[in-house]
Amino acid sequence: MITGQNIVCFANDWESDPTSKHQVMKILARRNRVLWVNSIGLRSPGVTAHDASRMVKKVRQFFHGPVAINPNMHVLPPIVIPFHNLPGARAANAWLVSRYVRAHARKLGMDRFQM
Repeated sequence: MITGQNIVCFANDWESDPTSKHQVMKILARRNRVLWVNSIGLRSPGVTAHDASRMVKKVRQFFHGPVAINPNMHVLPPIVIPFHNLPGARAANAWLVSRYVRAHARKLGMDRFQM
């Protein structure tokens, strides 16, 4: 089994229905550091109460910062420009998320990653 590594997992929202990714990352967190990065959402939001509620929830989570699931596992809620079809939005989001993930990984002592 993998031990002593730093693992970044880009997946669905931690709070959503559990998947096999949840179980695998919990097991890996027993002997490794795991940073679970919640989904950035892949579709443009509509003008609905559900989408507005989800955006408000994502912003709140972003300002709250990483959440510890256990000492070796944290959930990170990134924030992005939700309208992926806007010119430059994808590039801006890639830059924002990479900076955000790297900064929080460093704060959690996750400086090096195996490729």
